[in-house]
Amino acid sequence: MIDEVHEVEALYDWRHQLGGTTKDYQRIAEADVHLLSEHIEIKKSKICDVGCGDGAHLNALVYAGAIFPLGIDLSGRALLSALASESASRVLILKGDITLWRPINRFDAVICSLPPIAHDGRMCVRSLTSTLSAIIRPKGFLMLKLFTLESVQSIIGTYAVQYDLAEATLHSSISLADQGRSLRIEQNYGHVPNEKRIEQIALPTYSEVSAALIESGFRLDHSPAQNNNVMPGVVSFHARLS
Repeated sequence: MIDEVHEVEALYDWRHQLGGTTKDYQRIAEADVHLLSEHIEIKKSKICDVGCGDGAHLNALVYAGAIFPLGIDLSGRALLSALASESASRVLILKGDITLWRPINRFDAVICSLPPIAHDGRMCVRSLTSTLSAIIRPKGFLMLKLFTLESVQSIIGTYAVQYDLAEATLHSSISLADQGRSLRIEQNYGHVPNEKRIEQIALPTYSEVSAALIESGFRLDHSPAQNNNVMPGVVSFHARLS
C-alpha cells in the first residue's frame, strides 16, 4: 500500500512539474463552482476538493464566499503551489490519500476531479464512491468528474495542449484486453527534451459509475453529460447522498 501511494504521489508531482498551472484551470474551476452554487449555498457550506492540485477550485470557492474550503491531494509539489496562491490564508490544505482519510465532521459538498486513484487500469470506481460517501453528510452534494469509456472514444488520437510553459503533445489509445478497459496516455513535453510519461487510467462506463454511486448511497441528480469546458473526455456526475 505504501509503495502504491508513493507511486501515485510521484505521478502527481511529475504532472505538476510538466503540466499546467492554476491559471490554466481557473476558468474551468469558476464554471464548476458556479454550477455548484445552483445546488448548495456556498457561503454556508463546508466544502472539500478531493485531488485539489494547485488549488484552482479552492480559489474559485473562496471568491464565491466559501469559508475555509479544504483541499486534499497526494502531490506535495502541487500543494506548495496552492499554499502560494493569494487565497492560501483562507483555505485548508491536507496532504494525503483520500482512501485512508476519515474526517471527524462530514462535508456539505465535495468536488472530485479526475479521481486520483485510477491510474493503473484497475476498476476502482466502487472503492472511490464508497470513500466519498464516508466524507459527505446525508443530503450532501457530490460533483464527480472523470473519464468514462463512452466519453473518450471520440478523442482517441494525437492532440496538443497548450500550457503556460510549453505545448504538450498527447497520444491516447484505448485498451480492451482481458475485459479490462483503460485509457493509455503518452505525454511528450516540448520544453523537457526526451522526457515522456505513460499512464494507464481505468475506464468505467456511464452505467458502472451510476451503479457505484447508487450502491454507495447516492442519488443521481440528472444524467451525466460530457463537459467540454473541462477537457475532452471528462464527464460530470452530480449526486446527493441519501
